[in-house]
Amino acid sequence: MDKNELEEIKNWRHTTGLSFIVSPENDAIRDAVKLSGSGFASLAPRDQDEILSVLSSWHFFLSAEMGRIYARVVATGSATDRAKLNMVKPAAEALKVKVDTLKKIYDRRIRELTNPKRTEAE
Repeated sequence: MDKNELEEIKNWRHTTGLSFIVSPENDAIRDAVKLSGSGFASLAPRDQDEILSVLSSWHFFLSAEMGRIYARVVATGSATDRAKLNMVKPAAEALKVKVDTLKKIYDRRIRELTNPKRTEAE
C-alpha cells in the first residue's frame, strides 16, 4: 500500500469510530464501551438505556459500513477496501455479541424492577 492508501485507512478508522480502540477520545462511543463492562448490571436503567442505544447505533453504522465496503471490494477488488473490511468485520461481530449480552442483562433487570416477587420465585 502506498502512503495515500494508508492515510485513507487512517481517516476511515477515525470516521467509523474504530480509532478510539487504539487511541481513545472523549466521545459517546468510548464512554458507552467503558460503562458496558462489569458494572453495567448495577447502573440505573436510564443509564443502561443510553449505553445500549449508543452501542446499538454504532453496530448499525458499522454493519452498514461493512456492506458498503464489501460492495466496493467486489466491484473494484481494492486492497485498501479489503483491509478496511478485515478491520471492521471483527469489531462489528464483537459489538453484536456485546449488545446482545447487555440486552439480556437489561431485560433481566427490568423484570426484577417491575415484578420482584416473580424473579425471587425463579
